[in-house]
This record gives sequence, C-alpha cells and structure tokens, in this order.
Amino acid sequence: MQQEPADESASNEELTTAKPAPAPHEENDGFLQNIVCIVNEGYMKNVGIALQIGGLLVSGTIISGDAYFDKLAEKMAAAAGDDEKSAAILRKYYGSFGETYRRKREAKTFSPETTSYIHLEDCTFSGSAQLANLSTLWRGRISAVDGFFFSRLTNNSAKDKE
Repeated sequence: MQQEPADESASNEELTTAKPAPAPHEENDGFLQNIVCIVNEGYMKNVGIALQIGGLLVSGTIISGDAYFDKLAEKMAAAAGDDEKSAAILRKYYGSFGETYRRKREAKTFSPETTSYIHLEDCTFSGSAQLANLSTLWRGRISAVDGFFFSRLTNNSAKDKE
C-alpha cells in the first residue's frame, strides 16, 4: 500500500503555532527564589552562596533587597565627596528603592514566584582566574543563574604568600 505524501502546509502550521522551547535562563529556579524570599522576609541572615553564571562564579553573602539599596545609597552618597547636598539627594534617591522591600516585609506579601533578583555583599568574582575580591555589592537576575552552592569562595592567595 502506498502512503500519501504528508500535507506540508499542515506541518508548517503546527511548527509556527507550537510553543517555542524556553530560552536559556527563561525560567527561575524556584528553590533559589524561595531562599532569597526568606532572606527578604528577614528570617535568614548571613547565607554564604556561590552562583554559577555562564563561566563566572559570583560568591558572597545574600542580603535583603532593602539592605542592598540602603548600602548602595551610602556608597552613592560617598561618591558625592564633600557636597553634602548632592550626597543627601543620592542617599534619598537610592535608598527609596529599598522601600518596596520594607513595605512587602511589613505587609507579609513576599512571594517566591515574584522574587526576580538576588542581592549579595562582600563578593568575590572568579572565572578561569581569580578576578576580584572586592567587598562590594552585587545584584543579579535569578533567571541568569545556572547553578549555585551554599558556601563562600575565599581568596587564599594572601595566605599562601605568608
């Protein structure tokens, strides 16, 4: 028995209406979102983590979103130098971003599903070689994280020289 040729127009239509495969990093890691949400709610502190993002490791301590913006506000204000008026404006502007996190904490409306960003302090960045141990703030999209582990990377090069 001879098979009839497939209807090419139907198969092309199916391809164009099929749901596309998710792009890399399109979906968030629900477990990581949950951890960040718990930190934002104030139930956990001093959680050391290393995030794998592409070929880079970003390691630091997870902090709440409002703590991140409060610390960022101070760094930006310090960049104004002796200009106290500009420092006050910068402190107020960048500090205001933390208000969203404070309001959510007070109202108990944090949700892992809507937690999109992770905030770290005292970061170490590593690629094929140690890039920096900066004691800096870092903010990244949870959807960009390929993997993670609960530990802090340390720069042992100073100890090795002793």
